[in-house]
Amino acid sequence: DHSLEAEWKMKGERNFKEEKLSWSFRVGAKVHDNPNIANTVYVGFRRSNLDFRVNPFDFLRNTTFDVRWDIGTKRGGLLRQEYVLGKKIPIKSWGVALKLDVGVIWEDPARYSGNLRDVNDSNFSFVLRPNIQF
Repeated sequence: DHSLEAEWKMKGERNFKEEKLSWSFRVGAKVHDNPNIANTVYVGFRRSNLDFRVNPFDFLRNTTFDVRWDIGTKRGGLLRQEYVLGKKIPIKSWGVALKLDVGVIWEDPARYSGNLRDVNDSNFSFVLRPNIQF
């Protein structure tokens, strides 16, 4: 499939010695040459915070949140939803943080049609993403 994807993104960061905060907003579209793959527009946002000064197990501190919604251009319904939450455990002496993201991605079977549609395929994917942030 030949496809074209375009995205506009606005990002921001605040980096201090003991704290890093970043966020982004994005809007985009993906157009496919194959008529059996739905064209979509999408919106998303992300927020991430790393603070070496707080208790690593504080619920809201040292977290990430990432959301994306893909909307079909023909019928306007949600064809894909992505929700990912992350927790960071900072190691101040090393200047790094251990990070674990967990989430879910849901895809509507209407995203594909014709011989590309697999009715037996699961609509959900689970995200488990370990990482190290420095």
